[in-house]
Amino acid sequence: MLPITSLQNPRLKKAMRLHASRGRKQQSRIIIFGQREIGRAVDAGVNVVEIFVEESVAELAEPLVGQLPACEFFSISEALMQRLQFGDRSEGLVAIAQRPETNLADFPTDRKAIVVLEQVEKPGNLGAIVRSIDACGSGGLILADPKCDAFHPNAIRSSTGATFDLPIATGSSEDVQSWLAAQGYRVLTAFLEDAQDFFGQALDGKVAIVLGNEANGLTDAWRGNGFQPVKLPMNGIADSLNVSVTASVMLYEAMRQRQA
Repeated sequence: MLPITSLQNPRLKKAMRLHASRGRKQQSRIIIFGQREIGRAVDAGVNVVEIFVEESVAELAEPLVGQLPACEFFSISEALMQRLQFGDRSEGLVAIAQRPETNLADFPTDRKAIVVLEQVEKPGNLGAIVRSIDACGSGGLILADPKCDAFHPNAIRSSTGATFDLPIATGSSEDVQSWLAAQGYRVLTAFLEDAQDFFGQALDGKVAIVLGNEANGLTDAWRGNGFQPVKLPMNGIADSLNVSVTASVMLYEAMRQRQA
């Protein structure tokens, strides 16, 4: 394990740039915080290329050394780890990995219930939705016109690493709609107006549940085209739920119907 003692070390500086979307795009790499999340990335076959280990908990890296013979391991101080991880979130381990591919053409075509998110921007919401998709055994996630990186470190953390075990694709709304039509998906779009009760829908076939941006919902690009607008019943003064909560409710109903 090679020691790094300075914040000016080129490897450390390069890793810190991965906090920003621009840095991840430029390097085609992602940064992963936490022992559980790193373990799930490794188990899913993600190409982990570097691991930074806080010197006081070096033993945490021992199981990974044998699993990742081509990976480089670096030992850093607690102070440097705090700068790398931006707070107490990694348990002393930070991994750098090659960015997984998210090509729409490679998305599996045999999945029953999938989720499409248009322009969702908060990584915490994105990660929570991924976690619900995983919990419900749904088929995967497609990001339409994404405003949040599927591999934002906070999205990975919020998903507890489930991000790495899930098919994820990205594309424009137009391309996603064309793909859904070609694969024979019934498309349910979350709108508040002129929408049917979600719980009255049959969800046991090939269904895509489409949810929109936290502030503005779905754009008009998802109106018409044979799509079915749906909504959850709201009995209080609020007219909608948080997008991650809405996704969870809908996914669990889809799971209930599949298992019935």
